[in-house]
Amino acid sequence: MKTTNKTLIAALAGIALFSLSSPVQAQYNAVGDDGLAASPKIRQMLTENKSRTEAESLKPGDAIAIAADQSKDIFLDVRQIVFLKKGEPQKNQIVINDPGKIKQLVDLLHLVKSERLVCDMAWQVTFIKKAGSVETFVCEGCIEIRDKNGSERFQTPPEFYKLVQNIAE
Repeated sequence: MKTTNKTLIAALAGIALFSLSSPVQAQYNAVGDDGLAASPKIRQMLTENKSRTEAESLKPGDAIAIAADQSKDIFLDVRQIVFLKKGEPQKNQIVINDPGKIKQLVDLLHLVKSERLVCDMAWQVTFIKKAGSVETFVCEGCIEIRDKNGSERFQTPPEFYKLVQNIAE
């Protein structure tokens, strides 16, 4: 019995010694690079605001260069584009199968985020890819891209919108 107690005491002492000797690492550091202490939610909001401020300070060419890479991924491998003007019956849709015209349209899509809340949705434009499709709604001011994760709005490049209007004529 005495041997068991001594062994138990020695084990507990060893555990206590190791637990006190190792430094404790915090999981979350409340003070960020900006020197402000904030909760995780507030830190996220500060980071988003910083990102938005940085995005607004970019020159137009910079924003387009960043967004162009994103649009190339979204519209990669488009095989067909289907246009349908708002309020028109399905039979009036315009289908483009010509790879040259498809490339011309997709190359004009340099997406830059838009804070616009309302869209006229003048056109429903569906980009049919090898694997699936990308559903968009286009007006002169914005392009709304809808997918399984929801929707995002981007500024409509003027050259793209002019080409869409010329296709309808």
